[in-house]
Parts: sequence; C-alpha cells; structure tokens
Amino acid sequence: MTDIEQAAARARKVVEEHPKAKLWWNLHHDIHVESLTEPVENRIRYILTYKPAHERVARLNNLRPVLHPKRLPKTLAEAGRKLAEAHHKRVVTERKWNEAGLKWAEADHRWVAADHKREAYRNQAEAYRKWYKADRKWAEAYYKWNNLLVVHEPKLMKLHREEWPDTTWNGQRQSIFGKETA
Repeated sequence: MTDIEQAAARARKVVEEHPKAKLWWNLHHDIHVESLTEPVENRIRYILTYKPAHERVARLNNLRPVLHPKRLPKTLAEAGRKLAEAHHKRVVTERKWNEAGLKWAEADHRWVAADHKREAYRNQAEAYRKWYKADRKWAEAYYKWNNLLVVHEPKLMKLHREEWPDTTWNGQRQSIFGKETA
C-alpha cells in the first residue's frame, strides 16, 4: 500500500470514528477550521483525484474533525453556522438559476416558433437575481467567518494542537505546507 493510500485509509477511519463532526480542521490547506458543506468523503476523493501527488499525504493527514466545538469562540461558531446556511441557500438558488437558464436557452432556440416561451427568460432573470442576492449573503458570511478566524487564531491553534498534536498547520495564516497563503 502506498503512502497516499495509507493516508487516505487513515483519513477515512477518522471520518468513520467521527460521523457527526460538523467542523473540521484543514479541509482546505490554507483555512484552519471550516464547517462542512458536503460529506468529507467528497473532499478525500477530490484530494486523491486532483491535488498534486506530493501534497496528498499532508492534506489527508491534516484533515481532522474539531473534537471540542463548544470550546471554539461563540462568535466563530455562530458565523460558521450562518456561513453553512448561506452556502446551502446559494447552492439551491444556483441550481434553480441553472435550470431556468436551460429552459430559457431551449425557448430561445425555438423563439420564432414559440415566442410565448420568452417568459422563460424573465423567469431565468428572476432566478439570477435571487441567486445573486444569495451569493452576496454568502460572501458577507464568508468574509465575517474569515475575519473571525484571524481574530481567534491563537485560541484555535491551542485547541488544534491539543486535539491533534501531530498536525503540520503552523498558524500565521499559513498552510499545512508551511508557506504563506496571503
């Protein structure tokens, strides 16, 4: 078994051992702690498929649940909840926008024969406006979440080191690879 396969097996074992974890350390290499927006297995598969081979073991070894979420600052937890809600709404409205866009495209292609389907364009435009509003709210929630990560970094580092002493995350808005991420 290769080092990458072993790291993937360890990551999957951690996921299995903590099935209800909603907050995770290092889902992405340069973000210290995040709320889940999809199953962790999706992130593991993405790392194994798309990330450079020389980064995979570090990424998988640092992918860990927050074991004591109640010890996180309350403002950060609330911002994370709002970010997850905004993300969900953004995904839902984007799906509706895409569906409306497909219907509009179909109607547009048959425009001469089916002029009455131009209403699909208005529906698509309305769906876009709703998505845009949801996207703005998501961006605001993400900005607040990200700022709180900076504010609470010392406490997060302490908790992270207590929970997972073998982590390679080194703070200072740096990644698990030890490079500044700006």
